[in-house]
Amino acid sequence: MTMTVPSIYAAPFGLLGRIGQYLDDEDAQARGFVPALDFADRGEHYEIRADLPGIRPEDVEIRVDQDRLCIRGERTAESESKDDAARYQRLERVFGRFERILRLPADSDAEQIEASGRDGVLRVRIGKQASAKPRRIAVQTH
Repeated sequence: MTMTVPSIYAAPFGLLGRIGQYLDDEDAQARGFVPALDFADRGEHYEIRADLPGIRPEDVEIRVDQDRLCIRGERTAESESKDDAARYQRLERVFGRFERILRLPADSDAEQIEASGRDGVLRVRIGKQASAKPRRIAVQTH
């Protein structure tokens, strides 16, 4: 006697993947647009890179308040007619206001912050305080 195994038992991860697809989509829509970013220590300075596709650099606001750096802006959808929107099979791109707040390291110098944007990537360079930079001390001989 041959027993047929229902597909849910034969490929449980396939079913979980299909369920997860819907959960992930709903979760992404609930979060809104959240730009991915990297924070690196480059020795003489810190550098933040944030992915901001479709956002013009002049539409990004960067503020420093004590030890916190705030990057905010908005990613807006292209305006389309209702007829065009009805033709979509799937909408995954996320739009909306965003705000990322980062705590700066203690040796950051808020007076030495520069920002630039190109090709959808925001770069923020944060200088370090002079006293925090390592320096070599010469040994004197008498």
